[in-house]
Formats: sequence, C-alpha cells, structure tokens
Amino acid sequence: MKRITIFDRNTGRIIRNGACPDKDIDIQTRAPNEAVFIGVQGNDLTELVQCDNFDIKGRPVNPRIVDKQKVAQ
Repeated sequence: MKRITIFDRNTGRIIRNGACPDKDIDIQTRAPNEAVFIGVQGNDLTELVQCDNFDIKGRPVNPRIVDKQKVAQ
C-alpha cells in the first residue's frame, strides 16, 4: 500500500488523500486534470502540490508539498 495525494494539475489544489495498492495507483485519478503524488498526504486546507513538470504517464516530476500562505505572498 502506498499513501497518495490526488491534486489538480493546473492549480496544485489537493483534492483528496488516500492509500492504495501499488498496482492501482494509475487508476486513482478521475478527471483529466488530476494527478497522483505518491508517498505523501497533504493537507487540503493549508497546502498545495507543486512540481516541475509531468512525465509521459502523467505523474509529477519532482513533486513537493508547499504551504498555501507562502505561495500567496
């Protein structure tokens, strides 16, 4: 089982958190704008996901959780 965070690819907004078996990670997104951050769970109220880009499978490259307040400044 892996911890995952599903987020909006365009805004970084965290949509939901959860856990799933490795074999099911690629089927966790429900919409074209969703991406999966594997191994962490972010707080949808206080954090965003940032990444450098997306690989061929649509997974984030160099993802990180950032504080919403710091991004807004």
